Amino acid sequence: MNKLMRKLSISILAVVFAVIAMGATTYAWFTLTNTTTVDQFDVDVTTAEGIELSMDNGVTWSSVITNTQFNAGLTAQSKTKPALTAVASVTGDANFKVLTNLPSAGEGTFDVAAAGTHYLEFNIMVRTTTGGQPIFLSNANTAITSNPIEWLVDKTFTPVSGGEVIVPGAAVTYTVNPADAVRISFDEDATHVFETAAVDTNTTGQSFVWTFGALNYYQSDKGYVSPTNPVNNADNVGATYTLHTLGTPYLTKVATTSATATNGYYQTTITVRIWLDGWDAQCYNAIFGGQLAVKIGFTTLTSAA
Repeated sequence: MNKLMRKLSISILAVVFAVIAMGATTYAWFTLTNTTTVDQFDVDVTTAEGIELSMDNGVTWSSVITNTQFNAGLTAQSKTKPALTAVASVTGDANFKVLTNLPSAGEGTFDVAAAGTHYLEFNIMVRTTTGGQPIFLSNANTAITSNPIEWLVDKTFTPVSGGEVIVPGAAVTYTVNPADAVRISFDEDATHVFETAAVDTNTTGQSFVWTFGALNYYQSDKGYVSPTNPVNNADNVGATYTLHTLGTPYLTKVATTSATATNGYYQTTITVRIWLDGWDAQCYNAIFGGQLAVKIGFTTLTSAA
């Protein structure tokens, strides 16, 4: 093994799950009945030299975690597979709210979202033979993907890219991609939130945009005239975190193994959360008929390597 391979330590967590639409008569963002159900959840975890993972609270450590072991790990953590619905969080790690019935005045009171019911949450224990080892997100092995969906447009709206207004017609379609509305966070000593490189996504400083994208579609569906924007706070769940783009090298560590050894290893726990963000300008009703694939990689090298 050459020097580079001795240094490179990557753990890859590949999560593939199907999302099934449960009705699409009203806008899925703000409708409790339009949830997506995880009906397939295949997991393949592999590690290279230097990192081991556990999904069962440290009872079993392995370089390979099968789908069966992942499901058993969720049970060991008292976690459940969720039915996903559109939610949002101020911080990306807590206070998730289910977005329902946004009024034209923009100030809504939203129900509390629950992990395992509305969004996915689980823990991954990581250990190395080096104390205080920084753990990075692997740029090459972390991705959110899905197949594009051709949506037969039923309302007049301006798409996320701006420009020409789309007017419904017998054969008028617009391409949407479920992965563009998904966010994923990694939480240990700090929270790191990521999304795909979708254009015109609602981020800090660009939240609650009624003039294009999914909110503009919702405005058209509800018949709102000149709606006003809510504010960024815990009740209206406007994001205050920094949103990073997957596929772009991320040089900040997402975790650090402990300085104290346990049975000769130094370990830490990373909490992973995956959700459909209801404020995302790409969170159209049509995405709830799609399929998502999420792959997560950890490494001891920065993602620029």
